[in-house]
Amino acid sequence: MGNTESNVTSGVKKQAGAALQPIYKLCDLKGGGLLVELMKRATQNKQYAEIDHAIKTKVEHFLYNKGAGRYIPISQLVLLRNKERARHKLLPQLRTMENPEDFEVNDEGPEVSEEEYQKNANVNIHERCFGNFMCPEDQKFSRSDSLDHEWVNVCQETNYEGYVYWGEYPLTFAACLGQEESFRLILARGADPDAQDSNGNTVLHLLVIKEKSEHFDMAYEVGSSLSIRNNQNLTPLTLAAKLARTEMFFHILNLEREIYWQIGSITCAAYPLSQIDTIDMETGHICKISALNLVVFGDKDEHLELLDGLLIDLLNAKWNTFVKFKFYRQFFTFAFYFIISLFAFTLRPGPPEASKAAKNSTNATIHSQPNSTVNTSLNVILHINETLKKIKSKGGNGNDDDYDVEEWWENLREECRLMQLDSLEAKIRIGAEVAITIGSFLYLVAAFREAGFLGLRMFFENLVC
Repeated sequence: MGNTESNVTSGVKKQAGAALQPIYKLCDLKGGGLLVELMKRATQNKQYAEIDHAIKTKVEHFLYNKGAGRYIPISQLVLLRNKERARHKLLPQLRTMENPEDFEVNDEGPEVSEEEYQKNANVNIHERCFGNFMCPEDQKFSRSDSLDHEWVNVCQETNYEGYVYWGEYPLTFAACLGQEESFRLILARGADPDAQDSNGNTVLHLLVIKEKSEHFDMAYEVGSSLSIRNNQNLTPLTLAAKLARTEMFFHILNLEREIYWQIGSITCAAYPLSQIDTIDMETGHICKISALNLVVFGDKDEHLELLDGLLIDLLNAKWNTFVKFKFYRQFFTFAFYFIISLFAFTLRPGPPEASKAAKNSTNATIHSQPNSTVNTSLNVILHINETLKKIKSKGGNGNDDDYDVEEWWENLREECRLMQLDSLEAKIRIGAEVAITIGSFLYLVAAFREAGFLGLRMFFENLVC
């Protein structure tokens, strides 16, 4: 118990030899031994003093500190557990146990009476079994030890699939295996029905994983809670939603509902939305581990079956109350934005006419010819213009700002033909382009706000879908 690997150590292999172990003289693997013979004799004559004396005298030196035990640090226990790791997979096969003659029913001892069976032998019913053999398959390679506690550390991201993953307590073992008598007996001895294993799962979580609805009712009736969350912050209901356990999901919903009235097959009931709705009732934020969110974003075909009944009614109620108005508002906003974009792009001027292009090309060819006289005259004219501008700027005229704006606008119109607003179509086009720019900015602001509310992962999933 507690091994981080399923291999068997050499200390266990040494126990296979009956001749090498003195304790097998008291009780061996074939139903023989001193204590077995004394127990047979005691059950026949109803005298248990001899067997009690033999247990006290013969077994005492096999016990740690003569049966008194001793408290040792957890770190020392972990070091002892990791002292040796086996290199093989299984023990050698015990061929002698395969002989049918070793299983003669008549050679077995008499059955222990119910009174003796139910006696409390001071067994710790809260003892945990967290060996590698008992954990989910996808957690076996992530197990690690810690000197601070006895149990092992495992990766919390798991699908809980395991051949013998039945929890870590005798109570959960009995529940998963359908042993109702053993379950109630262990519970009567003081077992905690809400005890959590290394994954934080209670007996109800385990029964959801194993899909045992009848035993789920048994555990629920004795007081196991439906509100306890495991290490992935999942309750039994949300765990059923995540794993797409259809039968268990609707079964838990029926347990949690409150029936107001019932007439024949018609039932009026109320369901608590704390674990179902996507809106957290305390913070008002999106709850990513709610049942509705896990079902909608689930990747299994069985998740579609969970949308029947309550969840589809909840989606319809949310649509009529909140989403419908927002959807139509965004739809008409987008339609208006699309119409403005249509005006902006259809009213843009096309390429210049062929005659103007040819004229501009001819002028460019003439100006590019080498003519020193013309170049000199142009340089003089440009120099005079620059000088006049400087003189005018120093004159202190009050219309300088208006002149600069007009000059900047004229230069802009000459450089960009899209800024020539002589016609009504050009004015409508420039207004539509300004509206598109403002609308794009407002959309980005709304998108950042929506991403902060939904989260980046959910936002991009909605954006792609």
